[in-house]
Amino acid sequence: MNGRAQTSFFFVVLIILPLFIFMPSVIFAELQSSYSVEQLQAQIVELQKQAQALQAQVGVAGGTAASPAAATCLNLTKNLYFGLSDAATSEEVTKLQRYLAADPTLYPEGLVTGYFGSLTQTAVRRFQARNGIVSSGSPATTGYGVLGPKTRAAILLKCQNDSLANSGADVKNFIKILSPNGNEVLPIGSTQTIRWQFSGAIPYVDIVLKEWFSPCAGDALCGAVNALARTYSIVKSAANNGLFSWIVGKDANNNDISANRYTITISNSAKTIYDVSDDFFAIAPANETPNITLFHPTSTTGSVAVTRGAITGMMWFAPLSVLRVNIFLEQGSGQYQIAKNFPNEGWFAWTAEKDITGAAIPAGAYVIAIEDADSSLAGKSAFTLTLN
Repeated sequence: MNGRAQTSFFFVVLIILPLFIFMPSVIFAELQSSYSVEQLQAQIVELQKQAQALQAQVGVAGGTAASPAAATCLNLTKNLYFGLSDAATSEEVTKLQRYLAADPTLYPEGLVTGYFGSLTQTAVRRFQARNGIVSSGSPATTGYGVLGPKTRAAILLKCQNDSLANSGADVKNFIKILSPNGNEVLPIGSTQTIRWQFSGAIPYVDIVLKEWFSPCAGDALCGAVNALARTYSIVKSAANNGLFSWIVGKDANNNDISANRYTITISNSAKTIYDVSDDFFAIAPANETPNITLFHPTSTTGSVAVTRGAITGMMWFAPLSVLRVNIFLEQGSGQYQIAKNFPNEGWFAWTAEKDITGAAIPAGAYVIAIEDADSSLAGKSAFTLTLN
């Protein structure tokens, strides 16, 4: 992020960070932009049409009536997570549990209670891991165990794909991004080749970048953060040959693209066939200052007191080439890790009580240490954080 963009972003974060106190504890890490969800829904609708047409043909040929696949497919509309019940979700928890119980390998207990408990959460995690959505982390960090837009769409899309497979259809059309597909650092001004696999009749593709911001809690905060995200067209209606040479930092009209974190989407012109990079990557200045500097909280007395259970915001400056960070509280030779592989956006909200293993952190004075998860680059607070 360049200096002006970084200052603006941290100003907005300073304004909206207190909202964490009033938001639900579950962070919807899986929340997708409207553009991504619309694309998922468009692909689902297209598959529904194909399934219905193919089943109709099978019905005519075999002398039996065809039933649309959509009639038996689960179409959930709400974000579901641990602690919710039917009363707050229009009985969608029960619908989800019935769907999961149909596959004993996902939900061997098969309990349909209308309450999203630990067994349902585990079953959702199995589904997410099996379908390549997410396989590690927590509801707060990665959406692991949360039924968000991406998992809901995957359930419906899987049903449609299964219906097409059962009808004998040969599903060929797809796009699969190879690079950049996440966790790369692309220097501004360098020439990079965007690569993807594809199959089917896709003569032209569009390539779009979208700024990536980490998950946020609740509609108000998510709306404020997502409003900052900009999109850039890299190319429109390019001949689809599986690769495109791109000068990093320039869009289709040769306008500058800000240094930041991004995902990339490659789609057909109708945006019914597409793929999104698996994770974010960074577009970074060629020469960045290699340091990590904590600037919040701050102290003029040498110590900051934190009440146990309170939400404590930490903010820092770090180069974009640092993709993810680990955060520790250090006391002498001992340390407690409070964040692991957290996206380096310069902020982290910590509930001052436990480390990442769930162990309670004893009262005392600690130094905050923030380090690059992939190198030895690190920065420490010039004061102590005193946990009461």
